[in-house]
Amino acid sequence: MPDGLVKTEMIKSLKNIEKMLDGEMEASKLAWTIEPMLERIETSKVKVRNGADSLVLLAHCVLEESGLIPHNNNNNNTSNSSSSSDLNVPSDWNTSKDGLYILKYRMINPSHDEVVPDDIVILKALQIGSTLSLNLIHEKTGTSKSIEIEIGDYISGDHVLRVDGVSMLRDLCREKLLNEKITVAVSKNSTSSSSSSSSGNNNNNN
Repeated sequence: MPDGLVKTEMIKSLKNIEKMLDGEMEASKLAWTIEPMLERIETSKVKVRNGADSLVLLAHCVLEESGLIPHNNNNNNTSNSSSSSDLNVPSDWNTSKDGLYILKYRMINPSHDEVVPDDIVILKALQIGSTLSLNLIHEKTGTSKSIEIEIGDYISGDHVLRVDGVSMLRDLCREKLLNEKITVAVSKNSTSSSSSSSSGNNNNNN
């Protein structure tokens, strides 16, 4: 094939690729308009390796959106340890080789609208083949709820989140994980602690 024809074909291919990429960008912008959470995840500095990583980040954002306060438990306050701070996850959140993810949160006491410092809620996610298990545990009481989801139902390609997957996971988390059992357990603990403290203060005053 003559050099001129080869160059012409290469230019055509490049233009087709550019059109495809432009189309993907437009699709992304539309998806971001429908679900702003997608834009937050996809434009963050947090790197994902696979669909499980993307889903754990989505679950994390859903929990945060629902009122849980991310608790970054890195011990070293170095620039590396905060490299994933734009999504409020520890820098080592997806470094486990056995498919286990652990993220921690604090709960807001609904009666005082304040963060409860000692009440920790833990999200443990485990990838088993094409399935992701999500477990939400209230550390003090041991109260827990769990769900299992098929990664392929929420992911396109290797790790791109589907726009309809956001609402699907949001509804599932709120129905199955963020129910009254964990919320009440945290609230009762907080109320109990406050009552004990008040009682102790009253006794001391007497």
